[in-house]
Amino acid sequence: RGEWVIFLDADERLEKASVPTLRRLLRDPSVSAYEVCVVSRAVDERKNLASVYGYNPRLFRRADHIRFQYRIHESILPSVLRANGRVARADVTIDHIGYAGSDRDMQEKFRRNLTPLRLDAADFPDDLFVLEKLSQTEMILRHDAEAESYLHRILQLLDQGAAGDAYAIKAAHTCNLLSELCLWNNRLTDAEVHAKSSLRIAPRQYQAHALLSRIYEKQDRIDDALAETSQLLALSMAQPVFESDVEGDCNVLTEDILYKQSLLFRKQGREVHLITQTLEAALHANANHRPAQADLSVIYANIGDIDGILRILAAVPRTEQQSAALLYLRAQAQAKSGSASRAIDDLWAAFAHGLRSDDLIFLLVRLLNEQQREAESVPLYEEYLGRHPQADDARMLLLQLLQRLNRADEAKRFAAASIGSIVSAEMKAEFSRVAAASVPATISSKSL
Repeated sequence: RGEWVIFLDADERLEKASVPTLRRLLRDPSVSAYEVCVVSRAVDERKNLASVYGYNPRLFRRADHIRFQYRIHESILPSVLRANGRVARADVTIDHIGYAGSDRDMQEKFRRNLTPLRLDAADFPDDLFVLEKLSQTEMILRHDAEAESYLHRILQLLDQGAAGDAYAIKAAHTCNLLSELCLWNNRLTDAEVHAKSSLRIAPRQYQAHALLSRIYEKQDRIDDALAETSQLLALSMAQPVFESDVEGDCNVLTEDILYKQSLLFRKQGREVHLITQTLEAALHANANHRPAQADLSVIYANIGDIDGILRILAAVPRTEQQSAALLYLRAQAQAKSGSASRAIDDLWAAFAHGLRSDDLIFLLVRLLNEQQREAESVPLYEEYLGRHPQADDARMLLLQLLQRLNRADEAKRFAAASIGSIVSAEMKAEFSRVAAASVPATISSKSL
């Protein structure tokens, strides 16, 4: 009944902070429709939520001639433009959570979208919006030949002037998609050509530089890949992502660029201090960047920088698994620096958090033996044998430990329970003898 309409899908939410702006926009009589920023939350390759930005006409003035078009990704923009209505861009944000599902759910969603998109393409063969949506869906479903055909058709229409003032935005984005497609299929030369074409059309945009960095890395052109990450850093500091020249450009964050640089430095064989500085810069940009935390923790452990690991541990809340991994790394650093007691405390804490790796058990047993606290090793042997029931050497070590601790009855029960699991005939006879008589085991065993 009102003069204005805003429409949201079921998986979209209007940001509360945008409401005052929204009320102010409605007072401008010269505008027929507003494009607002739609932020799609998607799961990235690290299984973290990433953001992709795009502008869509979601707020429009009610009129008899305004009608939705298309079977899917419906839009009022064509009818607004046919009536020569003015479309403006607004500082209003809609959160789209529909792409944050599992891989299986998302594949099913795109499969459902494919049929109506193909029908729309048959009805509107020269419609850039439909061809863009269809090509992207074909790409996601890995229908590469179909996707490439549609993308080339988009470029052909753009060359004919079908897009008007939006040529640079759409052409650069299409070249980026073609580059991505070629990269997937290891057509690296074609991928480079398309990415460079994108930059010639719209120089100040992230995606083409990110693509070139990946292409050069696959070609082992590490210096060139690093040069592209430097370009990305310069762009990330010069302007916010949502003001990029290419609409829909991915949210390339400074910490991700710095982390990528650290990986390239490592491939280049650069000094540890340079890699460390780059990772520290990534964490300065975002203290919760998990890959940078993990890589930097390993470096700190290797060089014995306990304070560095403490800083990472204190930075942000984390899961039990992540806490255990960092405690283990700190324990390694403490063991190297001679702080055995502190290392033992951290190893037990990591063990309590659920980290039960063989390497942790080996280190903890060794340190406990060095500190003459071998009685504490019994549950570690039991944990190890639970995962490695055929480890005869570990069984013998535990049996001998129980006997040294004068836990004769426990040693006898353990020997009796172990006989059926022992592979070595000689060791099986020894365990049978101990089980029957509870006498000291005489066969020596290798250490864990």
